[in-house]
Amino acid sequence: MRSVAQALLTLYTALARPLDQTALDHVVATLSDLVASEVETGIRAVQANELAVGSRDPCFSSAAGAHLRARCCTYYSALAAALIEARFGFDSSMAEVNATKGVGRFYGLMAAWFLQPPAQATDDEKQRARKLAREAAHGGFRDGMSGLHSAAGRLPGPLGRYWADIAVGGVRGTLWRCEAGTVHTFLVFRPAGPSAVSDADVLLDVTLRQNLLVADWLEDRHYEACAADGLLAAEPDWWVGTAEQLGGLLSADSLR
Repeated sequence: MRSVAQALLTLYTALARPLDQTALDHVVATLSDLVASEVETGIRAVQANELAVGSRDPCFSSAAGAHLRARCCTYYSALAAALIEARFGFDSSMAEVNATKGVGRFYGLMAAWFLQPPAQATDDEKQRARKLAREAAHGGFRDGMSGLHSAAGRLPGPLGRYWADIAVGGVRGTLWRCEAGTVHTFLVFRPAGPSAVSDADVLLDVTLRQNLLVADWLEDRHYEACAADGLLAAEPDWWVGTAEQLGGLLSADSLR
């Protein structure tokens, strides 16, 4: 457990850059509030819908996903990024999707990030991707995440949005969706310009608990036992803060 957590902390810390402390505290508080309310609401809505449509995706159908959000980081980080961009970003198409109601809103926002074509795509292909995101927002993906995967097959690859310009509490910068190989996906808000004068970026992880176990050593039965025994149930599902703060959360003492 310690080696995985330490490796994750090293990765996070390597991405850190300065930000004024007062502004940093405000950004952390603002993003924490959004994750606690809108992102968590979205995750619960998507989970409930996937169960209702009989999803076989391990994120939704397994104890690993239900208890620890294991195998869910790609979905949930994209949802978090899309909700953050919809609130603090400048892309009008995101605002249009975000204005819809119900669970479709969350699928539409995820689709906007998952289905973004590469820069060299034609205007028609980019329009098709935006249309698919609108369809998702208005309930077009009746089979849930499976429909999103099917939609991806109708677009040129590689697909995916990995950054967005945003401004949080007057601090402008870039929100990045970062992938640690195939192991983990998380978000980093990196402030822009020379006005950043302290010592950290803002890190966001909405599937934190999955990193407290070594997934390569675990089978479904182990996750089922974890869920049955409530192992790690008291640990937070998500986290927002600086690399220094993450060091306290993932310190040797706290992990013992």
